[in-house]
Amino acid sequence: MEIRELNTDDRAEIRAWHDVLFEGYTGGRPPVWWSGIHEAFYRFENPSTYSDRIALVGLVDGEIVAAADATLPNRENTDSASIELAVQGDRTGRGHGRALAEELRNRLVERGRTTVDTEVYGLPGQDFSETRGGRFAAAHGLEVANVETRYLLELPVASMDAPLDAPLDTDIEIVGWVGPCPLQYEAQLLLLQQQMEQDVPRGELSRRPLDLDLERQRDSQRRLAERGWTSVTALAMVNGESVGYTEVLVQDWDRVMVQEDTLVLPAHRGRRIGQALKADNLRRLDGVRDGRTMLQTFIADSNVAMRATNAKFGFEAADVLYECEGRI
Repeated sequence: MEIRELNTDDRAEIRAWHDVLFEGYTGGRPPVWWSGIHEAFYRFENPSTYSDRIALVGLVDGEIVAAADATLPNRENTDSASIELAVQGDRTGRGHGRALAEELRNRLVERGRTTVDTEVYGLPGQDFSETRGGRFAAAHGLEVANVETRYLLELPVASMDAPLDAPLDTDIEIVGWVGPCPLQYEAQLLLLQQQMEQDVPRGELSRRPLDLDLERQRDSQRRLAERGWTSVTALAMVNGESVGYTEVLVQDWDRVMVQEDTLVLPAHRGRRIGQALKADNLRRLDGVRDGRTMLQTFIADSNVAMRATNAKFGFEAADVLYECEGRI
């Protein structure tokens, strides 16, 4: 097998490379959002200022049969890389993945990276060692550092207010918007996102929180819009101060929507604000989902409170994410 860098100027080659990764990470799973071909085109044509990439292809007789993608942060976590690697289904078991992983490792070492992380998916109740990806990761020295479950919710929900068995306290106000954050809420949303970076469960992952600021927030929102995403957001206020938020993302060319962050500041937990935020945002989502019915979210297995909140809306477990990490 010949291994070389992906020709990022050739859209046909990007598509073939992406097809191998896409099938490797979505094949056989329930409905799932995973980075599509439009995302791949955009990211190669509009590189992020916050990370670099290494994309490799493995070819047999001129056909791409194996693919790898590594994201190398350049602001925080500059000793690490997040990797994706897959082999065409009918080409597995021939050492292609092992050869590609070794080449990728060598290139990461040349770039001064000492730690890698990757994602492995399994069915609910399936042990890490029972998955093909788990056995491959373990053979290359990676260990499970965090476990999350992916949940799916089929819309519309019969009653958005069902989880709220009593009115909220009168000092709580919920506001929301579709699209980029209005200027009047930028600073308050940023504070909550910074807190989310600190609070999100990471298990044993060594990955450090991102250093978010307004410039980075605006850059993220701009790039989301350019990639065809619409953000649907709800913000909770108490006496004029933001205390929580939730966000759902809808992409133009994908039928599965993504429930992103949900956060309530510690001092205000236990007041059903998280439930109210989700109910309010699901109503707002109804106006933009354009017939889409599946909403996915990931929740760390250790996050008991959020799992309980989502269960009230009807989210059901779809598959399990094992976040793995190892030294190289």
